Amino acid sequence: MPTIRSLKAKGKHAFNLTFLESDETLTLHRETIIAHRLFHVDRLDERQLKKIKEDDAVHRALEVSLKALARQNQTERALHAMLKRRGYHGDTISKALKTLTSNGYLDEAKALDAWLEVFFSTALKGPRYLKQKLEQDGYRPALIDDALARYDETIEKAKLDAFLSQAARAIGAGTKRDRARKLAARAINAGFSPAGVFEAAQTVVDATHDADAEAAQLKRHYEKLRQQHDLRNRKEKDKLIQKLMRKGYAYDIITSIIESEE
Repeated sequence: MPTIRSLKAKGKHAFNLTFLESDETLTLHRETIIAHRLFHVDRLDERQLKKIKEDDAVHRALEVSLKALARQNQTERALHAMLKRRGYHGDTISKALKTLTSNGYLDEAKALDAWLEVFFSTALKGPRYLKQKLEQDGYRPALIDDALARYDETIEKAKLDAFLSQAARAIGAGTKRDRARKLAARAINAGFSPAGVFEAAQTVVDATHDADAEAAQLKRHYEKLRQQHDLRNRKEKDKLIQKLMRKGYAYDIITSIIESEE
């Protein structure tokens, strides 16, 4: 039966426990010392010592978890993964998570409500992004379904319009078709539903597009490519038209320029 030699503080939250029978030093969490009343005992049997070590691992896992929760809301799955990476074992993790839940520190529904309040008021992201984000964070499927149900068509339209207006200023100059295509691609990458995205992007581009600037740009591209193609040859003319269309210019505008010079 191990006999306690000394119990000395180590920092603010830990104590070193040493024994007469060995050179082993146990560094124990303050809560472990208190829970097992180690200030008031002289000897420990092997069963007590084993329980002390098990409880100490739980107390340390709780401390790590509480620090993580203080930084930001966490899901049970995220905390489980974090504790596993830190070297804690399954039974220790389960006990720590159960304690956190029973004491109200780990409440996924409440945490999600707080996160969604910020998301809906600030984030210009679509429902597909929301679903992927919540799955990655480890929320339960039922909570994810509830969150997506709150993301209705009215909210998505308002967020999509705001996203497109903001993105339109960032993509710079280009043809109307090319800018609409880029806008739609950005919106889809931001998690908005593909259905209706291109039409909405086209509406934003139509309202902000500088047709004179596009015409001048087309003229410059045309003049450069015309030197490379004999427009008297039908195949050469078609090649020039295809090159300009790949840049996003409309077929009827391209042909009108060519016809005006023939």
